[in-house]
Amino acid sequence: MNLTLHYVEGTHDTIPGIKRFLEHSDTEAEKRVNEIHALGGRSYRTTLSTEVPGAFNYLEMEAALCVWEHLCDITVNAKIPHSGWLAYRQQVGSAELRHMSITIGKWALEVHDLLPEWYCDGRSYDWEVIPAIVNCLPVGDTSMSVEEAAAELLSAPSVRQQYFEACNQTMQFVYGITILDAGLTSEEFLTHWFDLQVSPEDTVERYAEKHNLTKVNA
Repeated sequence: MNLTLHYVEGTHDTIPGIKRFLEHSDTEAEKRVNEIHALGGRSYRTTLSTEVPGAFNYLEMEAALCVWEHLCDITVNAKIPHSGWLAYRQQVGSAELRHMSITIGKWALEVHDLLPEWYCDGRSYDWEVIPAIVNCLPVGDTSMSVEEAAAELLSAPSVRQQYFEACNQTMQFVYGITILDAGLTSEEFLTHWFDLQVSPEDTVERYAEKHNLTKVNA
């Protein structure tokens, strides 16, 4: 885990010595600086970052739990188990697979950070997003690059449909018409306007500006 602390140092013209503080958050550091200034002192502030081996932050723990839950679902809870992961679980044991969930969880977070925000909107993090990321992995192998996994997820045919539906909902809410009302089929719209790096909201706004659409909801 990467730990970030905020170092604050306070001095005063008439009071000897230096006061030093380590705060756990930017808010607490700002509060400490204000206290020093309120007493007529001067402050120095910097951020310290260090890696703490064997420690896990909240997001890493959450991801590991989601991974373990998914692996249990597809091996021992499913009516038709995933043959590859079930065989791997029987080979290494449940304890080893549970420990492996920690490594996979960290990897999944890195993949998640590469996904556009709109891709995860409206999807359940624990039931859809993390399982989709884990399903990219070859059984028992975490060497797949996070870039490759993200590209695989975003190349799925369902992603284009999700993008279209998000655009259509935004169009209907903001401009009072559907994309079909505007005279375009989903495929025609996606051919010209689908862009992984542009949110559906921004795409609709660009489309509306080009065609002089009037907003019904700001």
